[in-house]
Amino acid sequence: PVGCGSIEKLNVPVRAELLLSHGETVNTEIQVGPLYRVVDTRLSIFCNASGYPSDKRTEFQFLMSRPSRPDFSFNIISSEEPDFSYASHGRRVANRDIVLMHQGQSDVLFVIEKLLKEDEGEYECISVSKETVLDGTFSAKTIVKVIDDSLIVSLPASSTSMSLKEGEALSLTCQASSDTLQHTHLSVVWFLKKEGQQDPQPIISLSRDFTLIPGGDFKQRYKEGAINLDKIGETTYRLEMTELQLSDQGQIYCQAQEWIQDPDRSWYSINQKDTEKIDLTVKARDVLSLVVKISSEKTLLLEGQELLVSCSVDTQNLKERFFSVAWFLEDIELIRIGPTGILTVSLDDQRVEEGGLRAIRIGDGDYRFGLKPVSKDDQGSYNCVAWPEERGSDGVFSKGTPQSSNSLEVFIMMLFLLSESGLSVKMQNPTLNVNQLDKLMLVCKVGGAKDYLSVNWEFKSASSSTFTSIISLESDGVMKKDATFKDRQVRATRPASDSFVFELDQVTLADSGQYKCHVVEKVPNQDLHTNASESSLMEVSLRSRSISPTIGAEAVLMCKVKGPRIPITVSWIKKKNLDIDEIVKLNYNGDISWSGNQESYQVSVRNQKDSVIYDLKLTSASQMEKGTYQCSVSTFLEGAHKKLATSNGLDVAVQNPGMTHASTICYTQNICLARYINIVSIDKNALVRYGNVPELNHRQRVSIGRTEGAFELVIRQAKLSDSGSYVCNVTEWLKDPRGSWISLSTLSMTTKIQISEQLKELNISRDKDFTIPCHLTKQTSNESQFQVTWFWQEDTESDMRKAIFTVYRNSTLQSSFEEVDLRFSHPGESIFSLTVLKPSPQHSGLYFCEVEEWLPSLPQEWRRVTTATSEKLNVTVTGEGEKEHTVMDPKVPFSVTVVILLLIIVALVITICKTKGSGSKKQNHTLWAEQGFYPLPVC
Repeated sequence: PVGCGSIEKLNVPVRAELLLSHGETVNTEIQVGPLYRVVDTRLSIFCNASGYPSDKRTEFQFLMSRPSRPDFSFNIISSEEPDFSYASHGRRVANRDIVLMHQGQSDVLFVIEKLLKEDEGEYECISVSKETVLDGTFSAKTIVKVIDDSLIVSLPASSTSMSLKEGEALSLTCQASSDTLQHTHLSVVWFLKKEGQQDPQPIISLSRDFTLIPGGDFKQRYKEGAINLDKIGETTYRLEMTELQLSDQGQIYCQAQEWIQDPDRSWYSINQKDTEKIDLTVKARDVLSLVVKISSEKTLLLEGQELLVSCSVDTQNLKERFFSVAWFLEDIELIRIGPTGILTVSLDDQRVEEGGLRAIRIGDGDYRFGLKPVSKDDQGSYNCVAWPEERGSDGVFSKGTPQSSNSLEVFIMMLFLLSESGLSVKMQNPTLNVNQLDKLMLVCKVGGAKDYLSVNWEFKSASSSTFTSIISLESDGVMKKDATFKDRQVRATRPASDSFVFELDQVTLADSGQYKCHVVEKVPNQDLHTNASESSLMEVSLRSRSISPTIGAEAVLMCKVKGPRIPITVSWIKKKNLDIDEIVKLNYNGDISWSGNQESYQVSVRNQKDSVIYDLKLTSASQMEKGTYQCSVSTFLEGAHKKLATSNGLDVAVQNPGMTHASTICYTQNICLARYINIVSIDKNALVRYGNVPELNHRQRVSIGRTEGAFELVIRQAKLSDSGSYVCNVTEWLKDPRGSWISLSTLSMTTKIQISEQLKELNISRDKDFTIPCHLTKQTSNESQFQVTWFWQEDTESDMRKAIFTVYRNSTLQSSFEEVDLRFSHPGESIFSLTVLKPSPQHSGLYFCEVEEWLPSLPQEWRRVTTATSEKLNVTVTGEGEKEHTVMDPKVPFSVTVVILLLIIVALVITICKTKGSGSKKQNHTLWAEQGFYPLPVC
C-alpha cells in the first residue's frame, strides 16, 4: 500500500453529454448572463435544445441556486411534471407567477412575472430526453442579478388639467432619472390618449441612442417644426407643440424606459414608468378669430445691422382667406401689406426710398418685415396687427376685426471701441466654491463707468456648449428674468455705480458651471465666470486597515464623505472580473436595501467633525467577497437622482490559510500501485472514484482506505507490469464560512516500485535428481506445434541465461548442458518435463522453460505466433561436505549415535539403486503434445 497525508481531486464542473440513437448530437443553450433585472419587474429567459427529433416535443426543467447556497439547487418548474417544484417556488408556479411556455418543439421561454430579491442566483435549463442517449449537452446555466428600482419619472408641480385654444402653443416638461450602478440608457416618450381610443398614440420620443422619432400621426407636423422634444440638462425633457389642433385634445403623459445591454449585445428594457396624465382640452377658434404671432431671430442689434421681424396669421380655412398685416413700433404704424400684396408705408424716412424698409408675404399666413440699417431710434416694442379682408362680388375688400400679436422688445446698441470708451469689467471672485442650498452671490466690478449701463447675467452648465440668459438689468432699472428661472429666487442689482451684483438663493448641483457678467455701455465686454464645480461640493475616499484578510477573518472598509451636510444615498459596489454588483444601498430617506448576501456584511455610520464615515464590515471573509470595492454617493433633488462622486477602488484579496500539513509523506509497504494514470481517488466527502484503467478486475484488485493521519492504497495480486514510478497527490480542502470548499494547495511525491517474480525454492543434496516441469495451459489452435527450450541462469543477479535442452517441432532433441545427464519426458499432451540426473553443487541456479508456438502458414511454411516463459525454479545443490552438521550433546549415549549413522547409510544405498533402475526407461514416453495455447502461460 501507498500511504499519503490526504488525496483529493479538484471539483470540476461536469458537463453531461448524450447522443441520440438517430446520430444527432444534442446541444442545449440558454440566454447568456449575467442578466441584470429590476425587482418587481418581469424576467424572461429563453432556452432551446437542438438535435432532438423534430416530430416530438422536448420537455424542459428549470432549477436555480442562490448566492448564499451555491451548492444547493431548487427545483422551480417542469414542462412535464406538475409536482416538480420545491415548496420555495410551488405557490408561485400554481398562481402562474412563474410559467414555462413552449415557443416551439424544442424552444421554451421561462418567465417570472414579478421578480423578488431572492430570485437572484444561477438558473439552469435542462432538456429532458426519453431517447437512447450517449453524447451531447443537455443542460445550460445563466446568472440573474436582481437590482433595486431607482427609476423616477415625474412632472413639475402643476395642475393635471389644461385648457388652451386651437392654435396656441403647448410646452410640457417631465423629469426622468435613475440611480442604477449598471451602465443604462433612458428613453422618453410623450403619449396622447384620445377619448374613446384604447391605445395611446406616441407624439414624439427620444430613443436610448438620442434619436428623435415622431409618432405616426405627428410626422408631418414634426417636419414643419411644429412639434419638438428637447433634453434640458441631465434629467429634463421638454415637449413643444407650437400650434395646437383640435385633434390634440386628450390625456398627455410622459413615459420613461430604462435600457441595459445584455452580454449578447442586445438591448433590454429593464424598467418602465409613466407620469401622471394631464387632461388637455383644446377649444375651437371663434368664427373668423385670428391667432397672430410675432417673432425675430435677433432682438439685440448693433447700429447699422438689419432687423427682421416675422408675423404669422392662423385661422380656419387659411388658404381661402385674405388678410392685411401691419407692423407697429410702439403705437406708430411703420408699414402695411394689403390683401393683394400692395405695400403702404407710413414711416417718413430716407430708408424707404433706399429700400431699407420693406414687407413681404412669403406663404400662407406667413409675413416678414425688414428694416436696415437700424439706429438708436429703432429700439423699442414691436408688434404686428392682422385683420381679415372679405372680398365682395364687386371685388372690393371689407375690413374685419383686427387681432394684435404680443409685443417683441428690440434693443439697438451704439458701437464704441473699448479703447475709446474706457469701459472695463472684472469679476470680484473669478473662481468660487459654494455649498449646496447656500446663496450664490457674484459681484461684477466696472471700470470707466458711465451712467447708461446695462448688465446681462448668463450661465453655461458643464454639459452645455452655449450660454443661456438668467436675468438682465437695464440702465433704467428694469429687471427681466428668463422663463427657466421664473420660479427661482434670483436678483440682479446695481448697489453702486461701478458694481453689479447677482444673487441666486438655494443653489443646487444643477447650478454648477460658468457664469458670465455681460455689461453694456452699448458694447459687450470680456467673459468672466465663477465655477461652483461638482467636485468642490463632495469628496469621497475609500480605505481599509486590512485588505488581505484570511478566510473566516474580519475586514472593515471605510468610506469617508466630506462635503455639505445634505441628504445623500451611499451605495457599496463590488467589481469582480467583468461583473459589477451592488452590495447594499443606504438611501437618503434612511432605508437600507440589500442586494448582496446580508449574512456576509454589516454596515454602520460614524459622524466626525468634518466628514461622515460609512463602514462596510466583512463579517467572515470568504472567496465570494474577493473583488474591488467602491462606494458611490448620490442625492435626490428637484425630483431627480444626481450622482455626486465615486470613491477610489480598493482591492480586497481574501487569502487562504497555510496548509495544515508541513509536508506530504508517501511510503510503501509490500505491494503498491499509484501511477501517473488515475487509478483511484477518495475525495473530501469520502467518495471513492475509480480511474480509467482497462483491466476488468480493477475494482476487485484496488482498494483505498483511510487510517489515522494517512490514506492507504492497496493493489492485490500484484503483477510484473505494476512496476514503475508512482505519484501520490495530496490536496487539502477548507470549507469557508459560506459553505463552499476551497482548495488550498496540492503537494506531490513520487516513489519507485519494482515488482519482482516470486521464485520457487528447491534445496537438494549432491547426486539427488530434480525435475523442471513445463505445463501448457492454453493454445491458439489445434494445429499448433511447439518448440520447448529449458534454460539455466547462474543466479538472480546475472542477466546471462544458457539453453540446456531443446525439443524442436520435428522431434529433434538437442542437449547442451555439460557434465550432467538429462532426461526428457512428455507424459501428456500439454505436459513437458526435464529431469537433471545426479547434479553437483556447480549445477545450482535458476531453471525455467520457454515455449514457442508455431502454426502452418503458406504451404510448406510455418510461422511463430507467440512465445511464453515459465516461472523460475531456484535450485540449490549441496555437496557431501556441506551437509548439515549435527553437534552431539555429550549427554547423548554413544549407542544412539551409532544407530542414527547406520540409518543414514541404508537410505543412501536405496536411493542409488533406484536411480540406476530408472535410467533404462528414459525413452519410453512420447515426445509430442498437440494441445496449443494463447496466451501461452507456462508454469
